Amino acid sequence: MKRRATQQKTGARILFSTAVTFLCFLVLDLGFRYLYTLAACRPWNNTQALVFTLCWSGLFTALLALLPGVLRRIFTVVLIAAACLIALAHAALYHFLGNYLSFADLSFAGEGARFFSFSYLHFRIGLILLVLFVFALGIAAACLIPRTRYRWYRPVIAAAVIAACILGIWLQDRAMRESDDEQISWSTSTYDSTSDEAVYTNFSDINRCFHMCGSYQYLCRSILVSNGLEDLLENGRSYATLDSYYKSKPAHQDNAWTGKFAGKNLLLIQLESIDTWMLTEAYMPNLYRLQQQSIDWTDNYTPLFSSAATFNTELIANTGLVIPPTGISSKAYTAYTVPYSLPHLFINAGYRCETFHPSRGFIYNRMYIHNNWGYGTYHDFEAMGMDDYMRDSEMIRAYEDMVSDSPFLSFIITYSGHGPYDESMDNICEGHWDEVRSLIDPDTLPGSDSDKQEYLRAIAHARETDDFIGELLERLEADGHIDDTVLFFYTDHYNKYMSSTELVMELKGAANTDELMKTPCFFYCRGVAPGTVDKAASAFDVLPTIANLFDLDTDYRYYAGQDVFSEGTGLVMFRNYDWYDGTTLYTADTPNPEQYAETTARVHEILDNTWRTLKCNYFDYLRKAETD
Repeated sequence: MKRRATQQKTGARILFSTAVTFLCFLVLDLGFRYLYTLAACRPWNNTQALVFTLCWSGLFTALLALLPGVLRRIFTVVLIAAACLIALAHAALYHFLGNYLSFADLSFAGEGARFFSFSYLHFRIGLILLVLFVFALGIAAACLIPRTRYRWYRPVIAAAVIAACILGIWLQDRAMRESDDEQISWSTSTYDSTSDEAVYTNFSDINRCFHMCGSYQYLCRSILVSNGLEDLLENGRSYATLDSYYKSKPAHQDNAWTGKFAGKNLLLIQLESIDTWMLTEAYMPNLYRLQQQSIDWTDNYTPLFSSAATFNTELIANTGLVIPPTGISSKAYTAYTVPYSLPHLFINAGYRCETFHPSRGFIYNRMYIHNNWGYGTYHDFEAMGMDDYMRDSEMIRAYEDMVSDSPFLSFIITYSGHGPYDESMDNICEGHWDEVRSLIDPDTLPGSDSDKQEYLRAIAHARETDDFIGELLERLEADGHIDDTVLFFYTDHYNKYMSSTELVMELKGAANTDELMKTPCFFYCRGVAPGTVDKAASAFDVLPTIANLFDLDTDYRYYAGQDVFSEGTGLVMFRNYDWYDGTTLYTADTPNPEQYAETTARVHEILDNTWRTLKCNYFDYLRKAETD
């Protein structure tokens, strides 16, 4: 009797521990989605996500149940702790970038970690309490696990539960996918099944997918999609789809700006974090003066499709393609064929093309990626003779390599505008503090005291970049290259390194995150009268516009953007299929979406196909087809 009572007590502890473990995974997912419920996303208790979460929670619990007592204790705590940390990572990234964690971001995590600052971390009190509660519950569940040998039927039951959970996940996944004959959905503001199926199948809006299928299924899809495992099965169909799509696009028509700069040199300068509120006569006098003498894109945006914001924009500007938000195999950047990239076009025209950026070539794997795009030598801070890689003014030491007597394209990426704006980067501020403090009275600035200090440091960083621009102009003027060289400036992203996004929105007069993406873009050529491009434009339009200005031999149909001097209105496309045409900013909250069905469908078509183009290495397929 005593042995039987002991067995019953042990069995009860195992069942209770199992139930508590299951509850940990379930509560963490439901609680997080409740705390971070987003507009135009499924509610936290929607049925589809609940089915996925129940199945994944059961799967995790059953897998742990297969382990013997001591290992089960250890891995119960480890797995629950990992789930809690991932929840915190989701929250931190959402606060900083407006998107949840994606495995597509991990390939760029090394670069981001170099600029980590605790000021970027922000968690809701409710989430902190939720994580502490779940973790404590997990420890309790582990402690309840007895040190006894399993009876034969326990692994059998666990295996049956695992099989049932996997089947449930598979069936729910199939039920949520878009059928082969589904038409493209333009609706993003309602929860109709067609729209949800398209988003889930294409994994095109990661925030919406997160709330549609729950955190565990979301991470599973993120792993599969970001590594290209799903795309491998779709390549054949993608080729046929892209053939039809590109053939249907109209050819580029010459205009008054076609070939205006043919034969001239190009300095393509990507500005790190130089935002609209920073580019003023007081803060950046050299760059501001040049902007006033340039063709200024007054309604320009830099949409972000990746957490690696700088690389996001340099890829768009150099290839005319767009990083899939879901991620892609790293070899897509280093090995895939990109014959219509900007440097390849210039090389075909007889130019020398090189890159200049203080960071080491292995950061973002730029050394190999830029080479694949067509650039020759990658000049890092050592190659440029810089003592401090953070100080843009020292890049001028490489001036003789940036210019040449033969035609050249030099791609320059500045650095000093980078954050965080704290003591760790004060070497950038040295020499600028007196100027900045004489220009700015902190008491007149909005925000908290820490916000005001960040503002001052941000401007000091910008002054360092401005010094480089001033010295560059002096050297071009001195040796006469100013007469045969076009300077094209664009910003890699809005200034996202300020801890308070609300403050940046106030500084820019932005009402939402799409408007936050408005950034400077302009080009200068001596002898060309200053002017403006007032139509909506974006980083997508940089490559086709340059190709038109220099009359480069290319097929404009393969670019996501357009030459800004072509006829018609401009179109800016954002990550979640939001768009802006110079008049209407369409978001998930826009009333009467049916009015905008045609443009929204076009945005879906452009973005989906440019993502397919990268994922399936379409240009390599074309190359092979031409040689067969």
